[in-house]
Amino acid sequence: EAPRGSGVGNEAFPEPASGSRLDAGELAERFGLHLWYVPSMRNGSGPGPDGRAEDRGNAILSTLPLDDLVVIELPFFGQRRAAQLATLHGTTRTGQQWTVQAGNVHFDIGQVGPSALSAGRARQARAMALAVDSGAVVVAGDLNAFAIFGTPAPVKELREAFPDTRQGDELPTFKGRRVDYQFYRTPPGYLARPYRRLDDDFGSDHYPLLGWMVFSGER
Repeated sequence: EAPRGSGVGNEAFPEPASGSRLDAGELAERFGLHLWYVPSMRNGSGPGPDGRAEDRGNAILSTLPLDDLVVIELPFFGQRRAAQLATLHGTTRTGQQWTVQAGNVHFDIGQVGPSALSAGRARQARAMALAVDSGAVVVAGDLNAFAIFGTPAPVKELREAFPDTRQGDELPTFKGRRVDYQFYRTPPGYLARPYRRLDDDFGSDHYPLLGWMVFSGER
């Protein structure tokens, strides 16, 4: 078991709507994907339903190799949160080389008030914006922020840092609220299309988002 005072997260062992629970490694192996996983905290103080100790964190799964891996220790204000950056490379149908840096975030839930404009999550957003490269970037994830009126503070921070973001809808992603977002920075030769929420949750408690970039001569 985890030592006393180690700051483990509240245990959460959600069951999928169908099939068995899979960890990120099992999922990557089943579908032949490249995986980079970064733990943030222990999932409870004891073993999970299958008798194994678990942790919680972020994972990037990709059909392409993941290079230049970076972990960002986000400002702490409730639970430890570690964000990720990875670089992907490819070639377009016309032979053009491209490079995109992908970021994965899951901000702290913290103290959520009526406006949900958490100063802690805004600090985490600024830390993520400062960590990325200057080229083509996409950052996505669960910001754990919503607002009754207006735009949540971390969303404002990241939209300013990633001015080429084009949000295609306002549909909720979690329990009737929009808490998941994508953000884009596209230098010349790259273009971000409006991203959107999918209609199927695929057994998750969040709805997924679909976004994409296109390149010069590939539109």
